[in-house]
Amino acid sequence: PFFNSNLLSPVTPKLLHPLSFKMGNDQSSPAAQDKKATAKLVANLSSEVVGGGRESLPAQEVESETAIPSKTIPAGGDVLEEEEDAVLVEEPRLIESSDEEFDDKEFDDEEEDEEESDDEEDEEYDEFLLERLRILEDARSLKNVANHFLHPEKPVAPSLGVRCYFDRPSAPERLDAEEAEEIARSLEDAARLKDLAADYAHPEVGVAISDPAAKARNYFSRPSAEEYEEEEVDADRDDVLADMAALKSAAAQYLHPEAPVVTGPEAFGRNYFSRPSAPEPEEEDVDAERDEVLEDAAELRKLAVRFAHPERAVEAEDPAAFGRNYFGRASAHREEEAEDSEERAAALADALALKKLAEDYAHPEVGVKTSDPAAFGR
Repeated sequence: PFFNSNLLSPVTPKLLHPLSFKMGNDQSSPAAQDKKATAKLVANLSSEVVGGGRESLPAQEVESETAIPSKTIPAGGDVLEEEEDAVLVEEPRLIESSDEEFDDKEFDDEEEDEEESDDEEDEEYDEFLLERLRILEDARSLKNVANHFLHPEKPVAPSLGVRCYFDRPSAPERLDAEEAEEIARSLEDAARLKDLAADYAHPEVGVAISDPAAKARNYFSRPSAEEYEEEEVDADRDDVLADMAALKSAAAQYLHPEAPVVTGPEAFGRNYFSRPSAPEPEEEDVDAERDEVLEDAAELRKLAVRFAHPERAVEAEDPAAFGRNYFGRASAHREEEAEDSEERAAALADALALKKLAEDYAHPEVGVKTSDPAAFGR
């Protein structure tokens, strides 16, 4: 017990709020813990905004109105040191009480007022922190935009998703499936009409085929072709046209007998004697005799031509035939003996020498002629 010097009566000190100054984690109330967590989040955001700038800023300390956990943020944005959590509570007060009874109702009212005031302060503080969070978030977004603007060469972060061009908010309204199909058909028809107009206006342009598997269609089997007639009508028409072509050919041959006969490579001439309208052949003996007579007549004709035209050259029909020796022919004169031939040659040489001497005697004015280059005058 304590004694009051003024009242001279024993006083019992009563601690209304067991407040104390603690170092470490505060486990007194959940509200204080919420304040601490919010303050940490604010400090982290502020460190990101301040530390990510282009120029270094001086070290700052983020402090709350009450003694909450604080962080020292140097230049560069890295947290170097985290102080221990400190909770500053209200200073303890001593209430003097006399021997009279203590009024519990007044004490309860005071506690309710203090709790209400604390709740209002907490709400205001929460609003302040939320506003600060929004400001820091906006600052971070502005910082990102500024970085994108100043450094367009930097790649886009892969975590960002690419939006669809057709699903963007400013995209035009999509058409229905029926409207889109109708528009596609209209455009396809317009493209075909354009191609037809170009083909009609420029017939000199060649046909361009983009499909390598495309082939020319049959003129008679096209969809717009006329209907086919019956097979009997077609056969009759073909027969009539064939007869007309044969009559035309016969008429041309009759009017132009000088024109040569034109035949195909598969055509062959028929034998005149073995034709169906030919007379009956004779017996073999008669035919053989006739052939011999005709051969003899041909040989006689050749001999007559050679006798009548001796200036004509001899034509050899056989490529293996050779010219015969005139002196060794069957009709040639009989050859003389060697002695007789030599004697005749000597007589002819003497006669020639005598002839030359007679000319030199008869014509002395004629100069001497020699054919021997080695001869010399004496």
